[in-house]
Amino acid sequence: MSRLLRADTVDLRTDTVERLLARRPLTFADWCTAHADVFRQALDAV
Repeated sequence: MSRLLRADTVDLRTDTVERLLARRPLTFADWCTAHADVFRQALDAV
């Protein structure tokens, strides 16, 4: 799946996020960057 996301080949797209949030959706890479610390903290807690 990550290979498909990186290649931007996931076919199902809607405008739902943009309509609800009045902004463009984040890319998967941007979401990962924004939430990386949460995952690091979870790993440190294990």
